[in-house]
Amino acid sequence: MLAFAFVLAIATGALPHSAAARVDLIVRDVMRDRDIPGLSVGVVLGNRSAARAYGYTARSRAARVDPRTLFAIGSLSKGVLAAAARSLSAAGRISMGMRVSAIDPSYAAASEVTLAMLLEQRSGIPDYAQMPAFDRFSREPQSPRQLVARVAGLPLLFQPGTQTAYSNTNYVLAGMALQEAVGMPLPAIERETVFAPLGMQATHTWQPFVFEADRAWGNVAPGSATLTFGAADLESNAPDLDLWMHALLTQRYSTGAIGFWSGKLFGDRVTAQSGYVNGFSAYMLLLPQRQAGVVLLCNADRVDLGPLAQSVMAAALNVPD
Repeated sequence: MLAFAFVLAIATGALPHSAAARVDLIVRDVMRDRDIPGLSVGVVLGNRSAARAYGYTARSRAARVDPRTLFAIGSLSKGVLAAAARSLSAAGRISMGMRVSAIDPSYAAASEVTLAMLLEQRSGIPDYAQMPAFDRFSREPQSPRQLVARVAGLPLLFQPGTQTAYSNTNYVLAGMALQEAVGMPLPAIERETVFAPLGMQATHTWQPFVFEADRAWGNVAPGSATLTFGAADLESNAPDLDLWMHALLTQRYSTGAIGFWSGKLFGDRVTAQSGYVNGFSAYMLLLPQRQAGVVLLCNADRVDLGPLAQSVMAAALNVPD
């Protein structure tokens, strides 16, 4: 049985004592119910932020999670890449009209797809992660071009720009486009355009087979991290993602990618994004009108953290859940 007595918080000004106690109770119940080894919570309310940590970095229970523990964040990485692209575009270093033909001339079917379409999931390009053979090749090293080649022989799902459909391939191609245009590796581009300006010192490329003392370990085998290029390739912690949420809430960065789900919560517009990579689950919830955000990170595979994020947000805002 997992132990949940350990809770550590930093920068607790965002959460009054009663709200923190409510969050602790909710999180412990969900972790017990979903058999989650460790979990980290980040909360932003206006200019205040908080980070709280629960459980263990691995099933061995050798080390406890603290707010600075790193977790793979899966598709939360997409918003960072989109922000980097738009920052480069604003500086005149890359064109949002750049076409796939300039990135991968061999992909004839998608030659008219633009970088903007890739970022906004409007390309019609199939998702390599949804292919029947994905489970087989997901254990093997794959270059970005090899990933694109997996779908290059398939017809587009629709005429580019006319519909939206989620595809990890879009972000692989977008990452290739940034590298091609700027002449730098994608991690260096994201560090220059996003992480350094925001002071996000802990966020970097997830390398599951390279030891890091402050990283959580997933509860299933990680598979090949090369499949995540551009689409789900980062690891981070709650304090860094608090900085990222604040930048999004204040519109310092425009991503065009953050709102994979949108609707109403507590009567206000909400945008949310989930992230999954083998052994890890993540979720980000933003209420722009209230300048409020919640991010959840855990080392359990394929856990829907959306309901927990809504409950944490309700506790932080002191509204009925």
